[in-house]
Amino acid sequence: GYTTKAPKAVATKTSPTPVKSTAPAASNSTVAINATYKGTMKVLFSGDDQTREVAVTNISATGTGTTSGLVTMKGSASGTATSESCADATGSGTISGGSDSLNLKFGAGASVCTASGGYALTGTATVNGGTGKYVGATGTLTVKGSFNVKSTDPGASENPGFTMTLTGNITTK
Repeated sequence: GYTTKAPKAVATKTSPTPVKSTAPAASNSTVAINATYKGTMKVLFSGDDQTREVAVTNISATGTGTTSGLVTMKGSASGTATSESCADATGSGTISGGSDSLNLKFGAGASVCTASGGYALTGTATVNGGTGKYVGATGTLTVKGSFNVKSTDPGASENPGFTMTLTGNITTK
């Protein structure tokens, strides 16, 4: 025999067709810094009464406040007097914590000027990448600092304490 009934449909398992994601890549995030670093540095003055220069090495400090885990500062700087009371300042350094660090470059308008009882540093630091979660990071931090030295005579060398505050936002990739 033959039958006039239609065959029943049987469900079969099929693999889903892969769909490419159209979601955007993970976006950049912003990390706030509002930290104060305190430590020491080596300062050496050179030049003469007409052209006074300063070299700063062995910058070493520890940060508190909103450090985003970046609690250690290391770096160096230099400057040339632009007047009797101020010098241009340039330098580079890192702030770090664990396997994360930020590379900083100081300059473009940074200065050290006499202030009541010592010297004041003002300017900006440009963030130029780093390590760990800060690879490819960018940003600009406002820099304010102070230190005291006994003599700025050519040949004078000291290891003064200093305080530096960094504030601003860093964009991570």
